[in-house]
Amino acid sequence: MLLVEPNPTLAKRLQALSARNPMGNTQVLDVAVGDVAGQAEFFLSSSHPYSSLDRSELPDYPLRGTVKVQVRTLDDIWMNELARQPIQLLKIDVQGFEAKVIAGGRQCLTECPPEWIVLELMGEGLDQVREELRSLGYAESGLDETGALTGSVDGLKPGANLVLHREP
Repeated sequence: MLLVEPNPTLAKRLQALSARNPMGNTQVLDVAVGDVAGQAEFFLSSSHPYSSLDRSELPDYPLRGTVKVQVRTLDDIWMNELARQPIQLLKIDVQGFEAKVIAGGRQCLTECPPEWIVLELMGEGLDQVREELRSLGYAESGLDETGALTGSVDGLKPGANLVLHREP
């Protein structure tokens, strides 16, 4: 299992938790994922779940500060950390950066598409992201209040999770 977390505080917590994993198959990368590799300013919200590379996507929580983080593409992580192995489940929770994650993962998504993608509905360009994923053969479902899959995506609100499945 590979976890990617750019928030330094949360990455340290994930590393501590993964060290206790009895299966020993967890790796934590303390980087952000985007459309191009490099460095970026990461905005730290007073509410950890809402920190982001995109300041405009943060709710009205006070800004706790910023840090410079390394940014890698999904393609780079797939090729180098995962050695081009198939990804069964890809969870994208990036507070408005979804389109850039998808743009930086085109090779992975076309050559070895994950069977499942869970996408948090946040940010600009989500209709474009959803259309692109549908064009790659993904079918959409939503999650109801209990976490069960539903056939309908009607009425999903911002912050809800969209589940996409692709037959291998």
